[in-house]
Amino acid sequence: MSLERLLLWRHGRTTWNSLGRFQGQLDTALDEVGLAQAREAAPYLAAEEPSAIYASDLSRAATTAGTLAELAGLPVHTDPRLRETSLGGWEGLDRAGVAERFPDEFAAWTSGGRSNPGNGESAAQVAQRGRELVDELLERHSGTVVLTAHGGSLKALAATLIGIPESTWSLLAPLRNCHWSELRRTEAGQWRLHAHNVYPLRSPEALVGDELNVDSDAGDDRIKHPH
Repeated sequence: MSLERLLLWRHGRTTWNSLGRFQGQLDTALDEVGLAQAREAAPYLAAEEPSAIYASDLSRAATTAGTLAELAGLPVHTDPRLRETSLGGWEGLDRAGVAERFPDEFAAWTSGGRSNPGNGESAAQVAQRGRELVDELLERHSGTVVLTAHGGSLKALAATLIGIPESTWSLLAPLRNCHWSELRRTEAGQWRLHAHNVYPLRSPEALVGDELNVDSDAGDDRIKHPH
């Protein structure tokens, strides 16, 4: 038995994604766009013939994983270790709200001086719990496993698996909604990033309303890019 590949798949869009609100571990649902994104991407992931599907137990990730499970004929194994980063008191707020209610914390975070926004989890803590799950999967599965989770938790997991220093994790762009990363194991047992922010080719119309500018699950994309 040999686990050869991980596909790290971010959930589809939620209303809070479209509004730029920090979700963290609050259990928000996919909106209509997000469900359509998941259904659009699922056939491409099913074509990769996964041997197992795991998901965060938060509904936006579990529902996204369910669209793949229907096509692949596999169950969805939910695991809280794939949950998004806890953002403490920031959850439910947008950036303007955080800046108003927690000005010192927000200023420290945007300047790179604070690693646990909202007095929640740090990226290193999130990466550690995700890696514990991956270590278990190495003993359980072969071939390809899909992990369906969140922008912040998947970014931290990918970064720690490929062994880049934590000080440079911000250089790895957050996954957009329903995009995925592909990691493969080398003969030496190391993980290598083969693809990042993958999504099927789409028409310009399909991009309308997509979440392009912030990773508002965890808020770890501190530089805001234009739509």
